[in-house]
Amino acid sequence: MRLDLLVLVLAFSYICASTLGGISKVERSVGEPADNSTCENPPECIHGDLNQTTCDCTCEPGRTNPLCDEYDYELVLKKSLLFYETQRSGHLPNNNRIPYRGDSATSDVDNDGNNMTGGYYDAGDHMKVTSTIAFSMTLISWGLIHFTESYKNPGYYNRALDCIKWGTDYLLKTLTKDLVVVIGNNTQDHSYWGRPEDMTMARPACHASPADKPTSEAMLTSAALSAASIVFKNKDPAYSDELLLAAKSVYNMYRSSLGFFNHLCEGGYT
Repeated sequence: MRLDLLVLVLAFSYICASTLGGISKVERSVGEPADNSTCENPPECIHGDLNQTTCDCTCEPGRTNPLCDEYDYELVLKKSLLFYETQRSGHLPNNNRIPYRGDSATSDVDNDGNNMTGGYYDAGDHMKVTSTIAFSMTLISWGLIHFTESYKNPGYYNRALDCIKWGTDYLLKTLTKDLVVVIGNNTQDHSYWGRPEDMTMARPACHASPADKPTSEAMLTSAALSAASIVFKNKDPAYSDELLLAAKSVYNMYRSSLGFFNHLCEGGYT
C-alpha cells in the first residue's frame, strides 16, 4: 500500500507540535523587521503566512503570536488540521471551515447495512481505509498527549480533539461482527475525478474476520482507540471508557489469529 497523504500530513502535525513545544525562539516586537540583508529574495509575510522559508520573515502587526521563527510551525500545525477537515467524509458539522466541502458519502453502509458514514478519505481519492485512519489518529493522539501546551497556546487544542474524535467515531463503527477494513471500490474510485459530494458509484464494504488474519488493521485500530482514550480521559470520561473498551475488544478478537491480510477487496484494494 502506498504512503498516503493522511499519514504524511500527520507526520507534519506531530513534528510541528513537538517543535512548538521545544525550540528556542528569537523574540522580536510585533512589526519589527528581521535582518534580511543576506537574502537574495527577501521573504514576505502575507496575512501572517510565511511566503518563503529560506530566511526569516517580518512580523506583521496584528499577529497573535509576537514570536517570529525562520519557519512558522504554528501555521503549519494550523494547516495540517485544516487538511484533515478537508478530508472528512459524511455529514459535516456546523463549524466546518472548508467552504467548498459539503456532505458526502452519506449512504455508506457495511455488508449488513450498518451505518459506515464519517471518517476520512484516503490520500487523493475517496476510499476509506481503516488502517491509515487508525495510524493517523494514533499519532495525532500521542502528539496531543506529549505536546498538549503546543496545541493549547495557539488555540488549536479543541480543533485537534475534534480531528481525533472524527476518526475514532468512524473506527468504532468499523467494529461490527468483524472488522470493516475498506469502504469503496478501488478501481471505480480511481476512475472518478469528481468531487466526493457528487459521487454516485457503488461503495462496497470489505470485511475481515479473524480467519482473514488482518493483524495490522486490527492492532492499528486498537492502538488508535487506546491512545484516544488517554486524550479524552479527563475531557470526556464516558467517551474515553467507550474507546478503551472497544480497543480491548478488537485486540482480544484478533490477537490469536496473527498473520497478513492478503484478501483482495472489491476493486483490488489490499
